[in-house]
Amino acid sequence: MAKTFTLDPAALVEFTPEQVADYSYDKSTKRKVWIRREWRRKRTCHYCKGPTILPGKGNDHLANGYRYATVDHVVPTCKGGPDHFSNWVLACHVCNSLKADMDAKDFIRELEEAGVR
Repeated sequence: MAKTFTLDPAALVEFTPEQVADYSYDKSTKRKVWIRREWRRKRTCHYCKGPTILPGKGNDHLANGYRYATVDHVVPTCKGGPDHFSNWVLACHVCNSLKADMDAKDFIRELEEAGVR
């Protein structure tokens, strides 16, 4: 007997691999594609390990402890870090704001000292 699969339309990415590889697309489009793929893999903040939700999914989840997923630079661009996916992590909007221009290791150390992580 053949296995049948049901496909959730919400799980589909709006961009084809060719579009992602095409460097003519602007930076914000690449960032949106990256954050959607990364969010599907992890769904948690890199720093506080809290649950995240993609922006635009409604505010009802925010009341349940979810925070908006954002792209954060491990090495801040103001300190010479590249604006490239190799320097990006998925972070909730709260951690991203608190981290500001700190290095990731310093911010994680502060979270551990505060007992958040």
